[in-house]
Amino acid sequence: MVRGVEVTAVRPVSSNTCGVRDAQLDDLLRLNGEDFVRAAYEFLLVRPAAPAELPSWVEALRRGKLTKPEVLAAIRDSPEGRARGVPVPELAGVRAGARLRRVPVLGYVVRWVQQLAMLPQLARRLDAHEAGLAENEARQRQAVEALATALRRERERDAATHAAFVAGISTRHDRLLDAIRALDEAKAGRLVVQRIEATKIDRAALDVVDEQIRSLGMSVQALQSELRKAGLLTPLGATPGGDDGWFDAYYRRFEDRFRGSPDEIRERLAFYVPILQAAVDALRHNAAPARIVDLGSGRGELLEVVAGHGLDGYGVDTSEAMVDHCRARGLSVVHADAIEHLQTLAADSVAAVTSIQVIEHLPFRALLRLASEAFRVLRPGGVVILETPNPENLIVGACNFYYDPTHVRPLPPEPMRYLLESIGFERTTIERLRPGATAADAGDAADPVAKVYSAIMRVPQDYGLIGYKPVPENDSSRT
Repeated sequence: MVRGVEVTAVRPVSSNTCGVRDAQLDDLLRLNGEDFVRAAYEFLLVRPAAPAELPSWVEALRRGKLTKPEVLAAIRDSPEGRARGVPVPELAGVRAGARLRRVPVLGYVVRWVQQLAMLPQLARRLDAHEAGLAENEARQRQAVEALATALRRERERDAATHAAFVAGISTRHDRLLDAIRALDEAKAGRLVVQRIEATKIDRAALDVVDEQIRSLGMSVQALQSELRKAGLLTPLGATPGGDDGWFDAYYRRFEDRFRGSPDEIRERLAFYVPILQAAVDALRHNAAPARIVDLGSGRGELLEVVAGHGLDGYGVDTSEAMVDHCRARGLSVVHADAIEHLQTLAADSVAAVTSIQVIEHLPFRALLRLASEAFRVLRPGGVVILETPNPENLIVGACNFYYDPTHVRPLPPEPMRYLLESIGFERTTIERLRPGATAADAGDAADPVAKVYSAIMRVPQDYGLIGYKPVPENDSSRT
């Protein structure tokens, strides 16, 4: 066996086996170089060629000094070949030609005639060789295409499986967060009830709530473990970017836990769409831009709401994690400080400035600068909207406001309205939003203490402060 071609030594055979012998000789002549020499030794001498015997034959073939039939004839006429006596009648002419080629002048003519006679055979072999190469290339191309198709289908199946897994985990995560928020509100309400005299509380019901909280806490830990295994939740300590990166990652998860789900926030913020739409429509009387700037855009809920109503808006946020999140959702967000960004805008250049749940994070002087810069960049008739937690709700003012460690202080509504009016805004209004929920165990509706408790719980938890930049008397857009 020589590189996939089996050559069997020929013994003296009868005439009825000539077809087999010819087929073996043809197979041998199809080989080249070292493979041919090895096969020739096995064919004629019935033994493998020694390493020292190969180079001279291979070199003679390579330089054209000998043809394959001449090599076969030389090996067959060697002492060992004659001793083996393998009959190869086809080589008789080759031997005769070799003897004639040794005759001066006549040998040259004989060689030329032999080579000329071999041209048709060489052409046929070359055609057969090229056809074989083309067939092999076609088979290899089909195999490669089949392999590529199989790999692509495998990747698509893996991607679909991974997407389904991530979607399932995300859905479970959102549901658990909603349940945690509901229980947190229930705990806050229970603390207030405990401080009101004469309120009857079912101790067994509180124990059930405590047990639910403990059980839910264990479920959250189990979910976080699954998320880490799936590579969807990395420890905060492993967040790149140093302290800033660590804080951004922490605050992004903090908002997911305590701010509310994106769908819930979008539903709340839809309240501002008619106000923004009216302000933009009033300013579309000329070619000047009517853009909305959302300061502290966070997860981008307000940007998604205004975009869904055909309004042009972009966000500004200092958190790189929030900016990346928004840009991944196709939103336009600038990574910058809100006040510094407003200072880069031209006066009278935007239709609206919004800031949702941001001003409670600012020292008073910074808040005053933000409102002043908003007044400067607004076009006459433009609107500013500032939303913040409402400390008139006792639970918010005494407890929930301090959930966020970056809050500076609660901001009562009326002093904030005065701040806008002192800067120059007119038609300022306070919109109290998101009424508080009443607890199921508040007691008998006729009980005075229960009535007080219900009234406290119903106070809105947020308020929106709205003001407009005055329009000069001679401005055609004044309404």
